[in-house]
Amino acid sequence: MKTIIQFVANEAQVEEVTTTKVDAKFVGDLQGIFRKFPKRTQMRFKQLPSGQLMIKIHAEFYGTNMEEKKEGLGEPDLISAILTAASGNTKPLNEYACSEHEIEVAGEGENLVLEIMEQFISSGRKGTIEPDWVAPDGRTFRRATFISSHNMEVHFCVEATEEVNKLFEDACTPEWMRKSTIKSEQ
Repeated sequence: MKTIIQFVANEAQVEEVTTTKVDAKFVGDLQGIFRKFPKRTQMRFKQLPSGQLMIKIHAEFYGTNMEEKKEGLGEPDLISAILTAASGNTKPLNEYACSEHEIEVAGEGENLVLEIMEQFISSGRKGTIEPDWVAPDGRTFRRATFISSHNMEVHFCVEATEEVNKLFEDACTPEWMRKSTIKSEQ
């Protein structure tokens, strides 16, 4: 058989290019999903090893047995546009698509998923703390789901740390009880 690929020892290595802009195709795919008014939508987040924020969308549609899953790199303005589109107003998502946006990248020691979850907890949206998930390597992850609109669920899964456990504890403790606990500790 004739050789298809020629390997040369001194051949220049291909450089890995890191994307810095939100992919217009991903935004276009999201526009298509929300134009069809899904009956149920789930959004999840993941922080890649490079620090970039990955947004995952899973939509189910009325009158069909079809689902659509999309994922792409994103940033906070895109998350806001998605939340608004899920409530039936696609205008912010359409406006978002008209310009370029930088992908959110975590700084040293920063956990973007945890920061987004903290914003959801403090937003007053209805949330549910789900049972913990234990990874095969023994690490425990805390899970929470928030209802953002009539058909949008936002799911979080973050590693259980002292900070995360306190965040969940505070989220379930009424403000008046937190104040009295702080006073009694002093």
